[in-house]
Amino acid sequence: MQDRAQNRQETSLRDFLDVVFRRKWVIVSVFGFASVLVGSLDARGPALWESSSRVLVRRGEQASLLSPSVRTLGWAEEVASEIQVILSDDVFSRARKSFADSVRERGLPADWTFNAVAVRADVIGESNAFVISYADVRREVCTLGCNVVTQAFQEYYRERKTPPKLTDFFVAELADTRAQL
Repeated sequence: MQDRAQNRQETSLRDFLDVVFRRKWVIVSVFGFASVLVGSLDARGPALWESSSRVLVRRGEQASLLSPSVRTLGWAEEVASEIQVILSDDVFSRARKSFADSVRERGLPADWTFNAVAVRADVIGESNAFVISYADVRREVCTLGCNVVTQAFQEYYRERKTPPKLTDFFVAELADTRAQL
């Protein structure tokens, strides 16, 4: 066993360079082929544009209108919930309507439609900031899609977090009470 270890020579940098220079055409050929392949595949595909916006979300919900305390879930739960809200049908239906209105108002081509699959939402690090992005092959559609999704989420979030008007609350409570009587 010791004979094997003693017979084995150490590999030096010179030995490595000898092998590289002997096989230089193989190395250059593989590198060249890979470069040409990647370049041709990249040139074949259409350019994909992505527009993104950042939104800061306040964590927690107020326990009641009469109490100043805020009830919060764990960070992971809140982040997952907000991402699902951003990707929800409620936000997307608002975004579709706003997208169609914007296309009509600006006189853009009628075939431009909102694509919910092109929307992505992520959290930035371990913060309360979210990135909402929209990807498309047309740059203008990309910008418009990102803007309408962001605005739709902000409107939905504002409506969800704003307490109901007191008159509406009391009218609804009176109607419930009358119905129960």
